[in-house]
Amino acid sequence: MISLFIALTKGKGRWKVLLLGWIATAALGLWGMRLAPEGRTFVDDVYQLSDLFGLGFDLELANANWQLQVARWLGPVIAAASLLEGIAAVSRRRTDAFRARRRRGHVVVLGLGDRGTRIADALRDAGRTVVGVEHEAATPGVRTLRRGESAVIEGDAREARTLERAGLGAAAQVVVVCGTDATNAEVVAAIGALPRAPGAGPLRASVHLSDAGLCALMRHQSLRTAGAGVRFDFFDVYSAGARLLLERHPPGPHLVIVGLGQLGRCLLEAAARESSDPNARITVIDRDATARLNALLLAQPALAERAKLDAVDIDLERPGRDEAERLRGALESAVTAVVVCFDDDARAVTTALLIRRLLPNQTAAVIARTVGVGGLALLLGEGASAAGVIPFPLLQRACTVEIVEGGAHEQVARAIHADYTDRAVDTPYDIPWDELPAEVQESNRHQADALAEGLTAIGCDLVPLGGWGAPHVTLTAGEVETLASGEHERWRAERTAAGWRHGQARDADRKINPVLVEWTALPDEAKADGREAARRIPTVLARAGLEVLRL
Repeated sequence: MISLFIALTKGKGRWKVLLLGWIATAALGLWGMRLAPEGRTFVDDVYQLSDLFGLGFDLELANANWQLQVARWLGPVIAAASLLEGIAAVSRRRTDAFRARRRRGHVVVLGLGDRGTRIADALRDAGRTVVGVEHEAATPGVRTLRRGESAVIEGDAREARTLERAGLGAAAQVVVVCGTDATNAEVVAAIGALPRAPGAGPLRASVHLSDAGLCALMRHQSLRTAGAGVRFDFFDVYSAGARLLLERHPPGPHLVIVGLGQLGRCLLEAAARESSDPNARITVIDRDATARLNALLLAQPALAERAKLDAVDIDLERPGRDEAERLRGALESAVTAVVVCFDDDARAVTTALLIRRLLPNQTAAVIARTVGVGGLALLLGEGASAAGVIPFPLLQRACTVEIVEGGAHEQVARAIHADYTDRAVDTPYDIPWDELPAEVQESNRHQADALAEGLTAIGCDLVPLGGWGAPHVTLTAGEVETLASGEHERWRAERTAAGWRHGQARDADRKINPVLVEWTALPDEAKADGREAARRIPTVLARAGLEVLRL
């Protein structure tokens, strides 16, 4: 009863209570007037109902019975409460819109469902100013953000007016987690058409895609989208979650994956890619394990080269008479880890508990995917619980700032800097990425943006890394020269626009650099360094999961 009262006093629940109050007042009033002395028609009674919600109700009539006594006191209270609630709602929306439009350099989170709310909380914990956008005012994330003093704009993120109210034109970053991939694609189009505010700089747009395969395809194409002041990157929680799970719980030589959905597929691919054991084995248990594994191998044939793959077709939701024995048979070999990847928490935990009982090797880890650390995950506890099942809270682990901002642009920019530090000796920027000045980080991002265009100029393209090994393409001397000179001229234009000028000795305070000249006028040592950086581009891209394809 208490929980029902709390629910009814939040968000739309207050309006439901007020509506019930209006109905109850009208019903009591009509009941009381029908019991009043004769001489009044039903139409007269209905007409006089409006007086109940003011202070001008006929006292003589009101003294007739208790129903009218209650209604004439309840009516003004309900009317006043409705008025105050309406004023508060309008005021809150206008205040949030006013605050959002005055922001600059903030982060806009489009979509405040479970993922969006967790991401917004992580961004706020990292010290970012967050503005949320949600079309459904009753979504719990709306209240969560407002409790944290963040502005929330209620509206459709696909509409330009909503994005303008959120101050997106002056924002530094936007995160798109609006639901389906189709909806997110429409939002991307709306973001691309929105003009940037003067001096706002490029907008970093991180777009969530639930389909991990589609996300992988879009990631390498995103390097071609850094135009019109917007830099699009794509991320998915399943690929990120699979990597994090393997880091936290190394699977050993024989991994069993139960459920080959989005997380299961990503986990299989990541486990095969990272395996260094020539005898590594991965067993997949699913209702359509064979068909789904074959479909995955069709897209990623290199998987079969990295591990021995087995498929066991078992419907664990509706098992047949002999499937319990088949499940025992699949678990009898030297299994070192089992991960249950079902999307439903209850199903995942129940299946994991069943496998724990059937598993001969009691030292093997049994991991169940859960949404967060609450609910069933809380009952299981962290680490090796008493039940022998370890929860892995997917959204809790994957909805982080590092994952959201870890798109292709960021990975390539960081890989460029890592390659620079490998070659640099006693230079001002031979420091970790996180310690770089913001303008130097942004310069690396601009260099990443220009890579796709530079590769096109030499007849090459970017594709996702397929072999997971050394890059296949070796650039010719002519291609290296084209890439090196093009990057130098891009960098020179960028530095000049930032107020730097040529001088004999480098002086960061006065913005003087001795190599701020045309490529042909560069000293031989600087040219050699530029050529070496260009020659290593395939290796740099491989660090970011991309490779060069010669057309």
